[in-house]
Amino acid sequence: MDKRILEFCFSVPDTVYISDGRDRMLIRRAMKGLLPDDVLWNTKRGLQAADLTSRMDTELDNWKALIQSFCDNNTIRDILDCRKLEQYMNIFPGKRSYKNMFAIVTRGAMVGYWLKDMK
Repeated sequence: MDKRILEFCFSVPDTVYISDGRDRMLIRRAMKGLLPDDVLWNTKRGLQAADLTSRMDTELDNWKALIQSFCDNNTIRDILDCRKLEQYMNIFPGKRSYKNMFAIVTRGAMVGYWLKDMK
């Protein structure tokens, strides 16, 4: 919540972040000598909320109820593809390989919450 961090990020020239076609140069330069080169120059990206699928599995009934509440709302149902969300909820249990499915359901939930709060 410190605006100085944003001011710093916006004040740093792009060439500090990207150089010679390589990205993340600011952190790479800062970590030089502190991290091994194979870590420093790794181009793989980690998953954000990698445990989301297992957490959703344990809360499956709550997720289904949430999606159903969106589908019962005329305004939300007109905007969200409730049929697709319900279909995905029915194949959820133990299906950790359906990464796109989880992205669609979680994004649908965010939109549904937003629409529910609009009046």
